[in-house]
Amino acid sequence: MNMITCLKCHVPKPADCFHKRMHRCKECHYVMCRTNVNAHPEREKARRARPENKAYMRNYKLWLDYKITTDDYNQMFTAQLGMCAICGMQFSKRLCVGHDHKTGRVRQLLCRVCNNTVGWLEADPIRAYNAINYVETWKRIQQ
Repeated sequence: MNMITCLKCHVPKPADCFHKRMHRCKECHYVMCRTNVNAHPEREKARRARPENKAYMRNYKLWLDYKITTDDYNQMFTAQLGMCAICGMQFSKRLCVGHDHKTGRVRQLLCRVCNNTVGWLEADPIRAYNAINYVETWKRIQQ
């Protein structure tokens, strides 16, 4: 295995612990970046607030997490008329991208409440079934 010595911490590490064309390991690089950001929080806040960076980061995150572009998201939003695919409430702003955590396949757009609920239901279907029974039982008792 190819070992490289980090110029910052002076510890020999495998080559995959380094970014391409970097002489610091990823850990040292991360610490240096965070130190710089923490020393100048106003610069980081201003950088993130720039409209071009917001659009870039939105597109980057959609691609990184779901392998869709902003245009794909906008087409889904328009096709759903800005409504959550589960509860049907209409939203003027963003909806969550509903997706299968095992396959990564994108389903539809959901509001935050429905997205969290689906995630919880998928994680433990038996608990979800028990929760439905609990609510239904107490509805019958209250009548």
